[in-house]
Amino acid sequence: MKVIPSTLADVFKALSDEHRLKMLDFIATKDPDACRTGEGICACDVQDFIGLAQPTVSQHLRILVDAGLLDVERRGKWNYYTLNAKGFTSAQKALEHFQTLAPSTRKLRPAS
Repeated sequence: MKVIPSTLADVFKALSDEHRLKMLDFIATKDPDACRTGEGICACDVQDFIGLAQPTVSQHLRILVDAGLLDVERRGKWNYYTLNAKGFTSAQKALEHFQTLAPSTRKLRPAS
């Protein structure tokens, strides 16, 4: 991996926000049958959980979808969200790549 694609940068930008991380955790761990509509995790459930205004939640969810971390399915007037493993896999591979390049036992010299 010589060049980091911009889409990977979008993944890490999406992961850099505390609210988006909380949203991902909620979507990953919440029982879809327990949500308001009973048909999956919808934006209204995320909004209730995170406590932010609807436009803010929608913006955060859009960023996560655009980064490839979430899939969205529109059913009627509701959007339902699920994790997309591909986005997480690309981030994991990039981190593993950098980990292989990092000095593991070499002690860094202090800057003079």
